[in-house]
Amino acid sequence: MILQSYECPICGETGTEFDCKKNSKGQLLCPLCGKRMHPQGSPLLNRTSSSNRKKEIYQAARKLADSKRLSYPEAHEKILEHRKEARKSTGRKVRAFGKSKTCRQWVESEICIVKRPGTLYSRVFRYGWDPEKALTTPVGKGQGEQD
Repeated sequence: MILQSYECPICGETGTEFDCKKNSKGQLLCPLCGKRMHPQGSPLLNRTSSSNRKKEIYQAARKLADSKRLSYPEAHEKILEHRKEARKSTGRKVRAFGKSKTCRQWVESEICIVKRPGTLYSRVFRYGWDPEKALTTPVGKGQGEQD
């Protein structure tokens, strides 16, 4: 099963629908700042202008400061740290062999034969391969080919 990852356009927090709260319309909300989450790779994540993003970060930091009883500078720093961490770990998760990891994490593991995250990503999300087969099939062997 492939879990859809969601990302907050403000603080960069990522998670699945199980990690997020829902509003009255059923939309997923960021557990950190309360803004609406979008699927990773969504064009809506890049649509906000930098001035609007700064304003929304300010508002999210104010909200976090009020709810967690932090000072504004501490809350702002926490949101910026989350954004920085989120940039490091972006990517859709692939669930295989009972574990859920990003393509980069799978390529770094010993189970995976594929050496490039882009190859693994294409096999699973673009061509619809079974994740276990995508991880263990050498490059050059098509999904339909027999050994």
